[in-house]
Amino acid sequence: MTTPPIATPAPVQCPMENTSSFTIVQGDPVSFPGTIPSGNISEMRVWLFGSNSTSVATVPVQQYSPFLFRLAENQTSAMINGTYRILFEFPSPQNTYSLTIASVGTLNDTVLYDHTGSRILDFSDVNDNQISGLHAAAAVEQAIRETGTENVTGITLYVEEPEITIDPIPDHVLGDTVTFGGTTNLDPGETLTVQIYDADFHPCAKCQVISNDSVESCCGSFARPVIVIPGNCGANTWSLDVNTSYHDFQGGEPYLVIVSGRDGLAMNECLFNILAVQKPDPFHYVTISQPVTNPGENALRLSGSASTDFGPQEKFLLQISSGSNATLITVVPVVFDGTGYSWNYTVDLSALSAHGLYEVNITSLNNPEIRNSSTFTV
Repeated sequence: MTTPPIATPAPVQCPMENTSSFTIVQGDPVSFPGTIPSGNISEMRVWLFGSNSTSVATVPVQQYSPFLFRLAENQTSAMINGTYRILFEFPSPQNTYSLTIASVGTLNDTVLYDHTGSRILDFSDVNDNQISGLHAAAAVEQAIRETGTENVTGITLYVEEPEITIDPIPDHVLGDTVTFGGTTNLDPGETLTVQIYDADFHPCAKCQVISNDSVESCCGSFARPVIVIPGNCGANTWSLDVNTSYHDFQGGEPYLVIVSGRDGLAMNECLFNILAVQKPDPFHYVTISQPVTNPGENALRLSGSASTDFGPQEKFLLQISSGSNATLITVVPVVFDGTGYSWNYTVDLSALSAHGLYEVNITSLNNPEIRNSSTFTV
């Protein structure tokens, strides 16, 4: 039987992704290649319409050569987020334009007239937001096409504000490795800065040396560069793992992570908590099993497993108490049961009150951090 080939998944189709529209982030450079129509053309007009903004410029071109329209980083940084329409108007073969641009009135408003002398657009109407930039661009494009002697082409430009998101950060305990991450519309390869501060205010003296590997709130901060990696449709990603065993983290403290890019144009922050409990060592532990009664012997058997660095030399302090009163305190050794170490102790029920609630605490005599507790009812 022949196994059918696995179908190749279709490429991701991003919205507004084609040759006539582009999505950029403020501060991104823009390059758009085009072709010069045939004829003795030495220049062209470039129109730019957006929210509360209009402009037109005449730029030289080389005959029969492609052109490349560019917007530099400083130009797109000044563009507010929104939709823009850019028109490229090529004059007639005689290098003439049918649309007339004139300054009128005491304020020298820029007004546009078509080839018949009819007024079609006052730039101030766009700048004052009386009509949208897209409607103005459509009126200009139609007027150019109606001349019958000129060519016009255009692109739509979507401009977004730079953005960084931070995924929710769950509570962690000291010793955890925390994974920080999120998405951004900044370009792959750009560098973000991740900083972590102690969110509680702690008065402190002025620092002689600024440290950049600490989460203290006073004497500098933990700071790491992170490279943006590619994602789908501009939703690029970033991530950073931080081991809370280091960098001066403290249990029971709130912390603030700040992620920034493009010299502070994009920034976000999020609070997270390092809980006061110590993370248990998976190789160092002691457990307490459910107590087992033996009615025939009128006894209660306590037991559990253990793992420490001290092997058969390990001993545990076992304490049974009711309320604030210690009923029993004793030392129990560990035993090897063929697969690992365990402990057990049998309590005479006559030493305990019937229907009483008791707490069991067991602690390593060699390493007090290895401990456990439980409750049981007689």
